[in-house]
This record gives sequence, C-alpha cells and structure tokens, in this order.
Amino acid sequence: MAKTAKGLTICQRANGSWRAQIRRIGYPHESKDFLTRKAADVWGISRLSALGIAPRVTDLRVAERTTLHDCITQYIDDVTAKRPSAVSRDAETSRLLRFQRTEAFLCGHALANLTAQHFEEWRDRRSSQTVSRGFLPEYAASHVTDEPEDRHKKMGHFARMQQNGSLHPSHWAPSRTALSSAK
Repeated sequence: MAKTAKGLTICQRANGSWRAQIRRIGYPHESKDFLTRKAADVWGISRLSALGIAPRVTDLRVAERTTLHDCITQYIDDVTAKRPSAVSRDAETSRLLRFQRTEAFLCGHALANLTAQHFEEWRDRRSSQTVSRGFLPEYAASHVTDEPEDRHKKMGHFARMQQNGSLHPSHWAPSRTALSSAK
C-alpha cells in the first residue's frame, strides 16, 4: 500500500491492477481500479483537485536523484536561454553560475533533502557578506577613496543619472507643452 497524497492511497491488487482510494473526513469514500499506477495517480490527484483538496504528492524518486545544481543547470538551458534580450540572458546565466560556484555545498544536495534550514543558513550567510546593491564589504567604500574624476567610471548608469539630476520626475514623461503641441 503506497500513500501518495494526504487522503489518497494507491495499492496494487492481487490481479495486478492498481486501486486508487480517496478517504477524507467529510468527503464520500471513492475508489477506482486502473491497469497502471500512473493512471491511478492521475485519477486520484484530479479527484482530490475536483473536491477542492490540494494534493501533496510524495513520490520523491526524481527529487531524490536531482541535485539543486542539476536543477539550476536545467533552468539555465530551458528558461534563461529563451529570454528575449542577450544582455538579460548573460546576466542571469552569470548570476546562476556564480551561485553554483559559491554555494557548492547547497547545490550538492538532492532537492528532496533540502530544508528551510538550508535556505535560512544561505540567507544569513549572504546577508552577512553583502552590503547594498550586491557589493561585497571590502568593495563597498572603494568609491569614497577615488579621485572625483575617476569616480564616474565606477558609478553605474542609475547613479550618474541621479547625480546629474536627470532622475527628476519631469524627465520621465513628455512635457505638457509637447503633448499639447502634438494634438
């Protein structure tokens, strides 16, 4: 007898068929026989969904053999590669590859074995290492010691716009006179 979701039990019968049974308090008992386990799983989960019960599938075979590293690699191949902008693709790919390198211990775990504690430890490690905008502490104050003429080379586009005043809301939309003259 194998329990695959809360309230759903799937077991193989003596004749080789598979029976899916749904037993929940407040709901009528349901069962149905199938030739394959997969068909029994699909029916049971769809019935739980139809009843408004969110099934929690506990078949962890794939999650036990897939590491976080494998999952991130597959995400890079399947999702990031299809991003519309090359700059966006490159930035996200480099961020994910850096994560795989720096968090090799976390990426070495199988998905089924990852817990909230793993991610809390990662968050705490990361928050103790970084300052604002992703700079590591040893680089955080580097712009203060630079000469003013060299500082603009290290500033990002957003910071330059902020410094020269072009981030004012009047620069975000066309002026009223431009709109009225266009009519």
